[in-house]
Amino acid sequence: MLEKISISLDLSDAAFKSSLLPLIEEVDMLNLSVEGTPYPEEIIVTDDAEYSVKTGEIIIAVDCNHPSAYASVAAKHLEIVNALKKAVCYWETARMNRTSVNSMKNHGGLLEELASKILKSAQDKKLSAAVCQSIVQDMPIAMVVIDSKGSVVLMNEKAQDFFKGSDVNPQGKLAEIALPYEFNELLTDKVQEPYEAVVNGSRITLKKFTVPVGNHNSATVLLFY
Repeated sequence: MLEKISISLDLSDAAFKSSLLPLIEEVDMLNLSVEGTPYPEEIIVTDDAEYSVKTGEIIIAVDCNHPSAYASVAAKHLEIVNALKKAVCYWETARMNRTSVNSMKNHGGLLEELASKILKSAQDKKLSAAVCQSIVQDMPIAMVVIDSKGSVVLMNEKAQDFFKGSDVNPQGKLAEIALPYEFNELLTDKVQEPYEAVVNGSRITLKKFTVPVGNHNSATVLLFY
């Protein structure tokens, strides 16, 4: 949750503005800005169709058409307060997304190493496939495991979420047929890792490693985020 969101009222009707202030102050998640105090994110409530939007601001347009408005509402107290609540949720989501991206940038290597060690440990201890799957299911990085015959034998929840809505569910199918072209480019060593690609509209980074399995075979593990 955001500790504080700055809300500024840029309204020409002083009486309307004064009557709106107490309603905003009643809502805990809404905090009016303090003049001179900088905030990384700000919500501007304005009736100025030519308001110049600055970095870190989103606009709630009141009784006007603003080209960059996050929301456009009538000059009604309840509509404005509801729009403010949604705008705060927008900033919360934006911050969580930034945090996730930064976390992957800062800790992606550690997650990859952890995933590799978990799978290696599971194999060394001769754990069953069901146990291996439960171990990696909640990994905070998408993982696809391909057996020595080229079939996708395991996908953790992150990977399953990535393929939701796709025409093909890769699990249990040959990787070269079921996985996207970009995945197979890495599997066939046609590109170098880490490999950045746009798949299903999402920009991802792909890496791979191998894990030894019984009978001198090995499984291929694709990690992506």
